[in-house]
Amino acid sequence: MEIFIIPMITTEDIEGKGYVHWKSWHETYTGLIDPSYMERITLEKCVAMAHRWPQNMMVAKDGDKVIGFVGYGEHRDDALTDCGEVFAIYVLAEYYGQKVGYALMNAAFEKLAAYKKIAVWVLKGNDRAINFYERYGFRFDGTEKEVKLGTPNTELRMVYEKPNAQALFELAMKHIYGDGVPEDNELALKLLTQAYEMGHVEATYNLGICYHYGYGTAMDLAKAYELYLESANGGYGKGMELVGRFYNRGIYVEQDRKQAEYWLQTAMESTDPDAVAEARKELAQNG
Repeated sequence: MEIFIIPMITTEDIEGKGYVHWKSWHETYTGLIDPSYMERITLEKCVAMAHRWPQNMMVAKDGDKVIGFVGYGEHRDDALTDCGEVFAIYVLAEYYGQKVGYALMNAAFEKLAAYKKIAVWVLKGNDRAINFYERYGFRFDGTEKEVKLGTPNTELRMVYEKPNAQALFELAMKHIYGDGVPEDNELALKLLTQAYEMGHVEATYNLGICYHYGYGTAMDLAKAYELYLESANGGYGKGMELVGRFYNRGIYVEQDRKQAEYWLQTAMESTDPDAVAEARKELAQNG
């Protein structure tokens, strides 16, 4: 299965989005909203709605089949400033657990990059959706509103505040190891890149690891060396040790014992015990 995300532009995409909307409503909200209201959410109405509102929509496709969609735009509540909003995100139940929702959310976030915060409204009791948003980093901000779906229901506002470099780095490492979130090297690479662009030295080193071994991207020793060197110049012990190893073994760069010893000795003077131990072992290989 190959999932790709595209703007909703063709008639087939629009009608596919309408089907996903209709099907997902019935899969998600049965038991949460009034049955008589649910009966009014017909396939025809959902397709007609999709034709009326194609802007700011992206669909997830498996081949030619639309399997999910996301809507996004400027937040409509003046109480939140500098905030974008994910208006809707739905995925067919048969594709749950296959990272389709994450791919759609990532696409929406790219479109909402100018905003410092992202908000979403979720129906109280929709625990699956709440858990998904919480894993992504959204938190309930205490704001509720009443909506009438046949009978009164409550929606909760969840807000994602774009994190600082350390938070991005920590989330990236969780995705690398699958620590409470889906294991996802491509998402980790994106998060590490954002943290690196903010000057986070440990993210710089770990981004080098990704390029060195091909985690979430193609292997690129030139890029890996560049990132290791940058982290080493930023005072990161493991970066120093790996730059020294590259020179010691002639990995990507020309073998240079003098440079190797400089960087390995520098790593041994760092405060990182792992870097010290690895640098000592690497130096011992030279006799």
